[in-house]
Amino acid sequence: MTLPVLAGRHPRGFMRLDKYGSEQRAEWARRGGMATKTRYGKEFYRMIRKRRRDYTKGSMDRRSKQRIWEECEREARATGNPAIAGLWRALAKGCESNDEK
Repeated sequence: MTLPVLAGRHPRGFMRLDKYGSEQRAEWARRGGMATKTRYGKEFYRMIRKRRRDYTKGSMDRRSKQRIWEECEREARATGNPAIAGLWRALAKGCESNDEK
């Protein structure tokens, strides 16, 4: 499946930036995303994510945080040293607190 060209650059984009507020532009973006999903389906977004090379620094989804938390807890249980287990548990607690933000 080839990726379609959805939109090009518009010469009056900066005029719209000045004329409309961030809430209005966010609403337009939301509606555009919904229309694209309806038109091309979820597979289109999966292909885009697979092609992406870099993610923004510090971005982590809920599943990644859950996986890291489970690994920390598993390591804390597996180690025989209580000091090291405490460090693993502190790391796991850090993943929990970041999940709430």
